[in-house]
Amino acid sequence: MASMERQFDVAVVGGGPAGSTTAALLAKRGVSVAVFERDTFPRFHIGESMLPQSTPVWAELGVLPELEARFIRKYGARFVNAADGDEQSYRFAEAFDGSVTYAFEVQRADFDDLLLRNAVKHGAQLFEGWQVDRARPSPTGQGSLDVRDPSGAAHAVSCRFIVDATGRDGLIAAAPGKRAKLAGLDNTAVFSHWEGVPRREGDAEGDIDIVCWPHGWFWNIPFKGGVNSVGAVCRAPWLRSLPKGLTPGEILERALDLAPWMKQRLSGARLRSEVGALADFSYWSSEVRGDGWLAVGDAGGFIDPLFSTGAHLAFMSGRSAAHAIADALEANDLSRDRFAAHEKLVRRGAGIFLGAVQSFYEGTLQSLIFTRPQKTAMRRMITSMLAGDVFAETRWTELFQHFLEEQKQKQAAAAAGSPPTPATSGPVASAPTAAPAPKLPVDAPAER
Repeated sequence: MASMERQFDVAVVGGGPAGSTTAALLAKRGVSVAVFERDTFPRFHIGESMLPQSTPVWAELGVLPELEARFIRKYGARFVNAADGDEQSYRFAEAFDGSVTYAFEVQRADFDDLLLRNAVKHGAQLFEGWQVDRARPSPTGQGSLDVRDPSGAAHAVSCRFIVDATGRDGLIAAAPGKRAKLAGLDNTAVFSHWEGVPRREGDAEGDIDIVCWPHGWFWNIPFKGGVNSVGAVCRAPWLRSLPKGLTPGEILERALDLAPWMKQRLSGARLRSEVGALADFSYWSSEVRGDGWLAVGDAGGFIDPLFSTGAHLAFMSGRSAAHAIADALEANDLSRDRFAAHEKLVRRGAGIFLGAVQSFYEGTLQSLIFTRPQKTAMRRMITSMLAGDVFAETRWTELFQHFLEEQKQKQAAAAAGSPPTPATSGPVASAPTAAPAPKLPVDAPAER
């Protein structure tokens, strides 16, 4: 096995948004960074709707002008009842933090490639098409990787610190016993790109449609240039009721038959790509930090894509990790304890999103989203969550979690025929609280 000639401060394994963000910001801090990416970019990926609270990260990365030039603006989200077309729209300007009023809808092949090349522009060294077979983190800066180059030749790489940004693969974070599926979120998505889907006018053209049908929900994401991403997220009980051996396209057709509004929307559209599928995609890793390593983005966990959280968590965890690692290298302290604040931040944001997703599938949040008339405070809380403002410790996030928990207890008490117990101010789900995997209700409703 050949050894590479130089040692890196940090080796980032995975070049998706989390890895490229971490690498770019580390390089900007003067850290020597190598990015090892198994695939050759650009490559297809779902998760195409961004959140406005990622904007400060994009600004720090220096990519905002490119995003403005390439992608359509997203000013809000629209929820639609697939049966009767009833709509409720949320504009990001109505959030408690209304300083950022839009995000973008992106084709991930172009978007992820832009971010990876941006990391190189800032000084990261890219090894594209290189497979990492094994990672050996070290608390003393003696870490190493076993890698194979595109020809298959093996190499040993020395580094002081390792970042696991390998998404669902979870090079380190998905080690045996470290990762668990989120109970009740064993959904499957079937998806494709379409041309000719009707568009709304003005600022609403780029809004995502979240279309609710009896056994899940659809996304309808418009891109710049006339192409839309359309996907159906299907609950497991409904999928189990279908005949065996159906193709993803046939599953999508059956879902559309139960969603008249969405079916009508696609009636004059043309399928632009083969229908794909992704199953059982919600999970959480109990360990996202250790001596000499951190997990970022989907390597640490992925929550149902209902509220477009995957890329946002990737950006926020990548930025937090980059600055925590740079500070740790300066302090010559690469111990697990050094990164407790990073883990707390990421789990807090993920926990709020998880509680919202659970509440939506249980029916509480879905009912609140469609309620008319709607209390101003509740509307602004929902909008703030949709905008991704879940990482700061604010009064609205405490109230939002408390309210969802209170409504959940009322539902459970009504079903059991007993009075509800007072809700606590704690989160609906325990994802942000540290070491063990989150304990979630069995009936509760994940990017490289």
